[in-house]
Amino acid sequence: MRFSVLGPLRVETGGRTVPLGGPRQRAVLAALLTAPDEPVSRARIMDLVWDDPTPSAGVNLRGYVSKLRAALHDPADPEPRIVWDQGLRLRVAPGELDVWEFDLHAAAAQRARDEGRLADAAEAYRAALALVRAEPFQDVEGSSRFEEVRTPLRERRDLAFERYVAAGLDLGRHADLVGELRTWHARQPLWEHLAAQLMLALFRSGRRSEALAVFQETSETLMDELGTGPDRELRLMHRRILADDPGLQPAARARLAPVPRQLPAASAHFTGRATELDALDGLLADGGEAVAVLSGPGGIGKTALALHWAHRVAAKFPDGQIHLDLRGFDPAAAPMDPGEALHAVLDALGVPAGHLPEGADARSALLRSTLADKRVLMVLDNARDAAQVRPLLPGTAGVSSSSPAATASPRSPPPAPGRCAWPSSAPPTPSGSCAGDCATGGPPLSPRPSARSSPRAPDCRSRSPSPPRGPSTTRRFPLRPLRRSCGPRSGDSTRSPTRTGAPTCARCSPAPTATSLRPRRGCSGSSASTPDRHSRSPGPRPSPPPRPARPGSCSPS
Repeated sequence: MRFSVLGPLRVETGGRTVPLGGPRQRAVLAALLTAPDEPVSRARIMDLVWDDPTPSAGVNLRGYVSKLRAALHDPADPEPRIVWDQGLRLRVAPGELDVWEFDLHAAAAQRARDEGRLADAAEAYRAALALVRAEPFQDVEGSSRFEEVRTPLRERRDLAFERYVAAGLDLGRHADLVGELRTWHARQPLWEHLAAQLMLALFRSGRRSEALAVFQETSETLMDELGTGPDRELRLMHRRILADDPGLQPAARARLAPVPRQLPAASAHFTGRATELDALDGLLADGGEAVAVLSGPGGIGKTALALHWAHRVAAKFPDGQIHLDLRGFDPAAAPMDPGEALHAVLDALGVPAGHLPEGADARSALLRSTLADKRVLMVLDNARDAAQVRPLLPGTAGVSSSSPAATASPRSPPPAPGRCAWPSSAPPTPSGSCAGDCATGGPPLSPRPSARSSPRAPDCRSRSPSPPRGPSTTRRFPLRPLRRSCGPRSGDSTRSPTRTGAPTCARCSPAPTATSLRPRRGCSGSSASTPDRHSRSPGPRPSPPPRPARPGSCSPS
């Protein structure tokens, strides 16, 4: 069922128009549609239907409601459309009312306009205005108080048309808008802002004399109807057209910068890393800015983890998400220079190329100013060292709300003694100590690396005490390979299941059980067992265990 109120009141279902009865009965339905799917009191309905209710108005209202229930009855729905719920409530589902659809299109247009997508905004406003057929509730003969319902609907319609025209003028569609503007101006000749938009569209279309004629006609109408002249906006437009002001041309208008959405697609089969994901979520809970460094050997999944988490929290950074490959370990290309990286980030944030200063330091300062009061997520992939990343970090807390996340591989040379291996929110302090937020702010997320792992940075906290942690934090998350079971894979029918009591891998089982042990040949109740073939021993490698004795040859006590 479809209810339409942006024009004559109409109800349609199954491709047919539902007869709604006489004027009073239609007014009762219109009163219920002023608060769709919400209870409306009897007193409110009578105020909107009758100017001076008679003593029989209450009885008539019950009769109108009964007839409307019958007219709106749906055989597939046993519950009536009009129910009593602390008042009379007309059940309206999402998508059944044109006003709701109008509001959805208008909201989508506003979002697109805020993000600089003017073409999408214009199309969404056009879709909203296509639902408007005439004046709201045009044929409803209610009381004089029903005008309180029509006025807000008119204002929403007029605002949508005004923004639709503004988007079209910004896109250079002035010639296409002239016809629509003339039609609306004829219906509302006292709307001065609309007259100014019509004059601008005519002037840009090369019809200067017609634009001046619109000003003259509007001025006379205002004087005749209201006894006053045009407002300041209309007079200013008239003077600028007379002076052939070049600023009225579309090329003189500033282009809105789009919001960057640069995150590559995340892996569809990501699994594990729950501890690391929880720790990354904790950085956002602290407030302020944060820098997370994911480190580990190549191919361990640093980029996959960073992108998975970035997509998960992207909604918390409405001002954009930036991804940049710093090429720190690319065998086919040199690492990205900090000046080049700053150029790419500033370009993504909408800074014109002509406004970029020379030198990495000046560009880094411009980046901090651009990120002020914004929430932006930056994923800096394949970072080589701290010097490559530090110019891209935001300013101090309270100036920026950005959250860079860098992925790095420990293939780069180890840092000099007493220096941090990874970027911090402040440069290392002199005399061989490190800033307070270098490396990890707490215990590591996974066990310490083994002797075969790549060397890691010296522990700065063991050299000098760290100052108190401020709102800006830098955390390093060393990744380790995920544990894998040595038993048969799930669902693999070609492998026989592990027998109860069979030895298991020492890396998959914390300790062997009694059933994992095999008796030695000729034993008599000894508890000694054959070493696991995966276990390591400082002594020489033991010889293979002898075959177990046949039944009866060993009699454990």
